[in-house]
Amino acid sequence: MDKDEQIQVQIERYLDGLMTEAENAAFEQQLQVSETLREALEEERMVRDAMQRLREQELRAKLKQWRQNAPEPPTSPELVTKKRFGWRFWLALVTVGLLVFWGIKLYRVSGDKGKPGTGNQNFQQPNPSDTSNYKAVPDPTVNIKEPVRSTNAPKMTTDPLLLRLASIQKLIDSELGYIKNQPLAQRSNSPAENPDSLSAETLAAIALEKGEFDKALQYVAQLDASNSEVRNMKAHALFGAKQYAKATEEFRAVSQKNGPFKKDAQWNIVMCYFAQYPDGQEDYRQEIEQILKGNSKWLQKKAKDWQERVQRSMPAR
Repeated sequence: MDKDEQIQVQIERYLDGLMTEAENAAFEQQLQVSETLREALEEERMVRDAMQRLREQELRAKLKQWRQNAPEPPTSPELVTKKRFGWRFWLALVTVGLLVFWGIKLYRVSGDKGKPGTGNQNFQQPNPSDTSNYKAVPDPTVNIKEPVRSTNAPKMTTDPLLLRLASIQKLIDSELGYIKNQPLAQRSNSPAENPDSLSAETLAAIALEKGEFDKALQYVAQLDASNSEVRNMKAHALFGAKQYAKATEEFRAVSQKNGPFKKDAQWNIVMCYFAQYPDGQEDYRQEIEQILKGNSKWLQKKAKDWQERVQRSMPAR
């Protein structure tokens, strides 16, 4: 098993809750120092979410089809049952069953009397040359069905929607995709110290870096919501928690103010709509067109490179 396979096994055991406490603590400590491992973990989460969404869509489609094709029930099922199947019917059915049972039993007993070794002294060996009394005996190997073999081995999916969702996540995680929140340049305290001694802003930044987005949102809620840096952190936490509609609102508010987060927020709005496939695709195209018509050369180049990457990477529908 190579290194990539070992990492994949660790991630699956972590998400499935199969690790011991010691293994879980060691894995989470490794997540803090390995960007590659964090990205692989997030990608696995997105693939699982995509598979769950696909299963839910298939189930809804099957239920809808079943409702459309379901036959109308009779107006009075109890009355219909009583009319069709009275006590005389059930009595006749039981009688026929008993007759068939005793007939088969008597047939077997009478058939055994003519066999050698059963006590019948009048048994005669059949003459091989006399074929007048021979009956065709069916070949026991004919029409024997092969046993149904079930396997739980995983199969590689070929579903176009699932493949497209996986490609979308890879594109978002690429160097041209989502622009992540920059870590704090300086911290007044070390994260290893008592968390009670750290500010809510520092704790929110640490939670973002560790991928604990729900916890980051809890810390951000304690800060000034009108501050651009706080709103930027909140937008990143919402995006990481897959609350893309709310993340779009926060990124848009940040992009409307001049500051160090303006351009990044403008691009991340595109990523929010791109992640909402297929519902957000029209808004995604509109945002790309606005960037291409805008004044930022950096964003224009990024949008052109991004479109070329999408065309090469996305599977055909």
